[in-house]
Amino acid sequence: MSAVIAFVIFLLLTGPSVKKGWREQSFSYNITFRGFFTYCFVNFVLFFIPMAVAFRFEFDDFGFMVVKVMAAANAVFFLLFVIYASLRPIHRIYSRQDISPNLLKAILNHKVRKLCIHYQFKYLDDNPFHYIADQLTDIDFEIELSWKVKDLSCFFLDCVNLKSVRPFNTRGITNMTSMFQNCRSLVNAPELDMSDVTLADRMFYGCTSLESVPQYNTPKLTRAQSMFINCTRLRSIPRFDTHLFRPNDLLDIVNNVRIYAGDSISKKQRIDWNLINAVELNKKEDLTDENLRRLRNGSIELLIINYRCTRAPLPDETISEYEKWMRENNPFFRIREYVDDIRYKIEFSSSVSSLSHLFYGCIHLRSIKSIETKGITDFSFMFAPRHDPEKLFGFTGCSRLVRVPDMNTSSGKNFRGMFAGCSGLSTVPNLDLGNASDLSGMFASCSSLITVPPIRVFKSANMEGMFADCTALLTKPAVEKYAGAVQKTGGMFSGTGFDG
Repeated sequence: MSAVIAFVIFLLLTGPSVKKGWREQSFSYNITFRGFFTYCFVNFVLFFIPMAVAFRFEFDDFGFMVVKVMAAANAVFFLLFVIYASLRPIHRIYSRQDISPNLLKAILNHKVRKLCIHYQFKYLDDNPFHYIADQLTDIDFEIELSWKVKDLSCFFLDCVNLKSVRPFNTRGITNMTSMFQNCRSLVNAPELDMSDVTLADRMFYGCTSLESVPQYNTPKLTRAQSMFINCTRLRSIPRFDTHLFRPNDLLDIVNNVRIYAGDSISKKQRIDWNLINAVELNKKEDLTDENLRRLRNGSIELLIINYRCTRAPLPDETISEYEKWMRENNPFFRIREYVDDIRYKIEFSSSVSSLSHLFYGCIHLRSIKSIETKGITDFSFMFAPRHDPEKLFGFTGCSRLVRVPDMNTSSGKNFRGMFAGCSGLSTVPNLDLGNASDLSGMFASCSSLITVPPIRVFKSANMEGMFADCTALLTKPAVEKYAGAVQKTGGMFSGTGFDG
């Protein structure tokens, strides 16, 4: 009888909805039936067992007094249980049937402290936020996902007024496709655990107010097509681990600009996401009119070259034959008349080892923003546009070149004529020439060159004519030669005033 009375009191106080199945929680105090069964178990331990024992063994007055104390404790526990449930509302949904108007109203009125989701969405109708997408403004409550939930695609889709989302645990989630798509009022992306995410296509597509994205850990991410399209206020994107990306898996990241992550990205392990607009050339067939137009206009931030795009002329090769090969393979030769200030970063894959004659024919070249040359061994005549193979230094260099970026030359061996004829250069960056074997004519005819950083040569090297005709040198460059290394230094400073 007491159990029946307790159950009736429970229903009256908590008002649970029983129309949609026994698993649905109350939407007034959010006491779940699981919680009620817990209460009944405690009630059984504190009240019924002592009562049964008292009647069975006919306890004296002291025994009955103990039972009464236990019954009082049971009543206090019941009241505390109800009060706690009232102060800490928890909503649990196990299926689409559990999404009631009362739940949606509680979410909109900020009367939910915790929302527990115990099932995997299959359709948009399974998502509680789908019904109030245009009314939802803030997720200020805790979201708890059960182990069954692996896919959060379209979780906040079209929540156009959603401004903020409280971070919640997403460990184990593998798919975040379109998770925040068209959340046009979202300003800051929430902290999420993306360590298990493999798909993130259109994750922030159309988030026009988005200004910042935290550093996500994405070791398993394999595809992120259109991830940041139309995020017009987003100024920078943190680095993502993209070593699992396949070719064309990074497409249309932002502002309808294509980014590719091919073999070179796999080898580099990651791409710098602060460089948003990029062109990747995997073979000479990628020298399309569109890519050349973007290179010519300087409308990109990054150029990645994954094939041998340049080489030195062969001994028996005519200039016309050589220039034909360069026209088919070298992107800069194709647009040589327009190359002046290269405002984008240039990177090469590990399959590229030679940059000989890279800027052949680029007589208008003035500066380069950045060039990654790690692993390059051949820098010969890199800035020598026109070269007569029959003459040692018979060419016109990039005479307008005034700025050379820092370059990693630690692997370089051949620097022959690298800057020869660059009459506009007044200084050069500090270059690592420790492994160099040929430095002949490296700065020949750099008539404006004033200073050169100290040069350290570790191996035997040919340094003939290295600074020939550098008439503006103020001081003799310091060249440190290591014991045992034999250098050829004939005419090293000829025509400079230091050739005595």
